[in-house]
Amino acid sequence: MTETYVQDILTTAFLQLNLSSGKPYIKFEDGKPVNVYFPNIPFTAPTNRQYFVLSFLPGEPEAAGMGTDAYNSFVGVFQIDIYSPAGKGEDEVNAKYEALSKLFERGKYFDRVLIRKVYCPTRGVEIDAYKAVVRINWTAQIPK
Repeated sequence: MTETYVQDILTTAFLQLNLSSGKPYIKFEDGKPVNVYFPNIPFTAPTNRQYFVLSFLPGEPEAAGMGTDAYNSFVGVFQIDIYSPAGKGEDEVNAKYEALSKLFERGKYFDRVLIRKVYCPTRGVEIDAYKAVVRINWTAQIPK
């Protein structure tokens, strides 16, 4: 297994946001999310400017022990950019950030992936949308 395993686990967890929050933040059509930009998949931003952008930023793995059977220790950041219409205030973005913070709560495990920290280092207006960056720091011990 590699960091792509972690990306799949965290993306699957993100897609449970509606269930965990009780709010319809992720919009689905034909079973597929339409307001979420996944890496390297064609995407057109909705006209209402309410969408998410997912980025996966893995760090360099290290051996988590001695010997050829030792697990690999991975760390990284799962970044979720929240977009909302400009000029509408921060309430919507703040509510989504709170929902993400609860879903990816510090100390929570998603299979072998441990959430270390959730924070919002930056937010502000970008052209015609308001953007908040949510970073989820994670670590995982994965068999090689």
